[in-house]
Amino acid sequence: MRLTGKIAALTGAASNGIGRAIAVAFAREGADVAVLDIKPANETLALVDAGGRRSLGIQVDIGQPDRVEAAFEKVTATLGPIDVLVNAAAIIHRKPFFGLTLEDWDSVHAINLRAYFVTCQWVAKDMARRGKGGSIINIASIGGLIATREQTHYCAAKGGVIMLTRCMAIELASLGIRVNAISPGTIETDINRNLLANMEFRAMRTDPIPLGRVGQPNEVAGAAVLLASEEGSFMTGTNVIVDGGKTAF
Repeated sequence: MRLTGKIAALTGAASNGIGRAIAVAFAREGADVAVLDIKPANETLALVDAGGRRSLGIQVDIGQPDRVEAAFEKVTATLGPIDVLVNAAAIIHRKPFFGLTLEDWDSVHAINLRAYFVTCQWVAKDMARRGKGGSIINIASIGGLIATREQTHYCAAKGGVIMLTRCMAIELASLGIRVNAISPGTIETDINRNLLANMEFRAMRTDPIPLGRVGQPNEVAGAAVLLASEEGSFMTGTNVIVDGGKTAF
């Protein structure tokens, strides 16, 4: 098992999506897992427990920095120091550019970018203090690389996540802390499952994908396991694209 003895903390892993798939994959590889989410993470924790690993769920709004700090302190006190951080929390809603308000912009950036900075900084400082390095993985999006209609605020935030990741990588490399991003394309999750049930919408999403289908959360989780494990020990500052080839054009 590639993550035996590791403590992993994940944000946004309560729902049936990328975060949960990564939590389960990490547990399968031997890691104990903490989930920080605004929603109860009972189903995710049950899957982790079923694999024989320890789990901890903390219901917290990661958009509130003081609560994030308290949550991480609870993780370290209960499970131990964090070896791997995965930021998978995200919110998305579609609006045309002229319809966007400052409230729309701020709410998306608070979770999709600012919270990533807050969680990364807390965990990186703790990793630096311990002097044993670690792995930080930020879930970005191909929306941070290519423009998408009615998602200006989301794409801007995800582009920020990619650059946050790169800047952290070069500053933290000397401390043995690796920082990488994963940019999924269209992945079927709780966020978009109802939309993808509409065949016209699904076709609009799948037609530009060379592999001809949407992805599944476990296909992103495989990339996260690589980045968290020793197999990815020479990877930092990279953005792993998992999109079925959509951005290859």
